[in-house]
Amino acid sequence: MDESAALKLVLPPDTYRCTWKIPDSKGGVQELGGDIHLRADMPPRGQIYEEFPDIWEKGEGETKSAGFPQERTYPVLVCSLINGRSVTLLEARVSVFTPDRAMVFARCALAGSPLSEEGSMRFNRAKIQIGNVDSLFGVAPTKSRSLPVVGGEVDFEGNWAVEPEPESSQWWEDGDASFGMAYDASVTAADPYHFRMRFSPVVIVDLREEASFDELLERWLNPLQKVVSLALGKKREITYFAVGTRRAEMQSKGWDSQYQVYGSGIKQEPFDSNQRDVMRNPSVMNWKTDSRSPLEVLRLWSKLREEHNPLIETYGTLLTAQMQHPRAKLLLLLQALEGLHGFENKYKKEEASVKHKSRRSAILDEILSSTSLNSEDKKFLKRNFTNRPLVSLDACLRESFSSIPEGVMAKLASTSLMASLADDPREPKDKDPADILRLARNDLSHGNRGYPVRDLEEVAEILERAARAHLLRCLGSSEGAQARVVNGENY
Repeated sequence: MDESAALKLVLPPDTYRCTWKIPDSKGGVQELGGDIHLRADMPPRGQIYEEFPDIWEKGEGETKSAGFPQERTYPVLVCSLINGRSVTLLEARVSVFTPDRAMVFARCALAGSPLSEEGSMRFNRAKIQIGNVDSLFGVAPTKSRSLPVVGGEVDFEGNWAVEPEPESSQWWEDGDASFGMAYDASVTAADPYHFRMRFSPVVIVDLREEASFDELLERWLNPLQKVVSLALGKKREITYFAVGTRRAEMQSKGWDSQYQVYGSGIKQEPFDSNQRDVMRNPSVMNWKTDSRSPLEVLRLWSKLREEHNPLIETYGTLLTAQMQHPRAKLLLLLQALEGLHGFENKYKKEEASVKHKSRRSAILDEILSSTSLNSEDKKFLKRNFTNRPLVSLDACLRESFSSIPEGVMAKLASTSLMASLADDPREPKDKDPADILRLARNDLSHGNRGYPVRDLEEVAEILERAARAHLLRCLGSSEGAQARVVNGENY
């Protein structure tokens, strides 16, 4: 973590002494001493060092007994820290090993001020930072900088001047939510020997109605991470995530309560923007100039997911997944492209199926009326004359590649895998890349043969660019953005 980043953590990763608030069987709460371990990119863990309530079974007289370990589950479990902060664990599980020793495990933790007495777990605000998200902003936080340097030396009679860029803070709204891109700023000005300004890019989601924690994840955090990864062509990590409620009187300007989220996939590494990183990580999306707003893009992503769009459910998951073997990656991408083609052409397929069935029925009636066929031949014919028209992978790929800017087929044709199968004796004789991909897919799926890893990786990289261009198309991005993905070396 960059300790000097403008975006500050509510509570840095560490082990903290705490007091656990454990509900007991009488409807009360017992306070027990222990620790809480808040770790980057991992679920929280804790320990309890005092006797846990309700573990003993009463016997005759004063005798009591208990078996260990004992398990307790809590939808919400809270501990308070010495510094006044509070940590709220979601989906907590407590394993009691001895009367005065227990381990606490949880899905995630919310660190910040104490929750309300009612324990409300609904929020209307989220603050998110994802690696290189500023590459999508399209505007820097400062407009100009004047440096009094003459001949390589500071001119002490001149003035330092920095002009801010008001348009670096932007908001998009619809009836239910606002989406903002902005910069948290940090200025060091009190020291007469040192001056510094730093800016951390952040995304703010402001909801009209409160939402559950899972709704914030499913509709905002996860889609945003995938959209940023899609725009940059590489997996980007969540570096900061906080949820909370806003102050009504300040609208979108402030927080009433803010909770930094700890859990798997959240790096707790806030970063500052710099021009070098923005230039090294070009984005095909520009939220400043694109005709479609990021709020619309995220809404559309959720809509496609709810419709079970195959590209979202296959390639969409690959955007933030760990590296796959080229064989698995190639098969998944072919499945993604084939599934998208079927999804977008299902009405054409249904029309073709109706025509096919009608023609099949007429042909079968004509053939089966013949006296030259015995009953077994007729049964064989009816079983094997398919009810639906055959659709091959190569035909799907040709149509799929033609619906995005051209360049995919030419790139595939120059790969080593295409060259190795060009003289394959299987039909057709004059093979194009789509034919060869169909043969290779069948070989890999059925274990007929394998191919060199480098050859598979070369083809998978091109297919990933095609899938990425299609997903941009589905999200309403321009043909120019799609073309940069298909043919641009830096995207």
